[in-house]
Amino acid sequence: MNEPDVRHRLIESLRAGRSGIAVAFTEEWYRRHPECGALWGVRGRALTEEDAGHHIDFLAGALHLGSPQSFADYVRWTRGMLGARGLDVAVLDETLAMLDDLTARMAEPDGRAILGQMFSAGRKALADDPAPDEGAEVQGALLTVREVCLQSVLRGDRRAALNVVMEAIRGGAPLVDLYTQVFQESLYEVGRLWERCRISVASEHMATAITQYVMAQAYSQAEPTAERRGNAVVTGVQGELHQVGAAMVADILEYKGWNVRFLGTNMPHEGILQAIEDHAPTMLGISATMLFNVPSVARLVEDVHKRFAQARPRIVLGGAVFRTRVGLWEEIGADDFASDLVGAVAALDTGVAGSGGPA
Repeated sequence: MNEPDVRHRLIESLRAGRSGIAVAFTEEWYRRHPECGALWGVRGRALTEEDAGHHIDFLAGALHLGSPQSFADYVRWTRGMLGARGLDVAVLDETLAMLDDLTARMAEPDGRAILGQMFSAGRKALADDPAPDEGAEVQGALLTVREVCLQSVLRGDRRAALNVVMEAIRGGAPLVDLYTQVFQESLYEVGRLWERCRISVASEHMATAITQYVMAQAYSQAEPTAERRGNAVVTGVQGELHQVGAAMVADILEYKGWNVRFLGTNMPHEGILQAIEDHAPTMLGISATMLFNVPSVARLVEDVHKRFAQARPRIVLGGAVFRTRVGLWEEIGADDFASDLVGAVAALDTGVAGSGGPA
């Protein structure tokens, strides 16, 4: 059995048959549970069909990743969401059993075995999810949010990605944790999938764009601290086209009380210097992903030293190029380096130079 080919055929079958499966599921559900017609009405039937379609979408996403665990994570998240609305876990268990049967009917024998693994993992997640302590519960919930968000952005479902994040916010998830544990880690995985030729460059761009959209919506729900921390400028040099990481840093700094000028990336050299002149920041964050941008970063750091002398901002470098080349930030003349979002916020927010990485 060539499993990737079987999974690919399964995904295509699920996508082609999504509507028919959802309709068949709804008809069977109301046949088994006629009382739901009186309880939920016509709108309830439409929502049942819509929910069945979502389950199929996430099943296809887990098949794309070849990961029963991803489907189990989605089921855990769904259980929490439905449980908060008073729906018994038995309803979801029956739903999975019915969908297992309906999807198996349209699959080849090898495909049925793979589907069985997916649904088995999902139903097992309902049965044995131990009650952790409070801190572990928050972390575990965000792991599930991350997996569901990742599946959503990979298949281009902007609404599903937004829904899972907004549900997490309503559940009390801190904005900083969403940025570090959900958005950043999801994009790291998107990058790894692209590097391994598991997804196309178009899919990678789409996932990144959807993540940026969801980030913006999540940030709009946040209430920044009232404490004022000072001025900061965050940017990328001309030629640097990767913007999401720098945008995350700018968002979290602003959330934590900094007055941030986020210049975006691919910013002309003189424009950055002028922004420093105008904004008088105490902190300057510079992001670079590609090696060929290092000379521009070095020139910018040198010019900041020359132009502003003792009044210059503290300079923190971040991005993939500095993660992979130990000590490069020191050679360039920066004050600190951050390997990821947590490190960047710690380095910029604490004002402690020379840590050489995340606090």
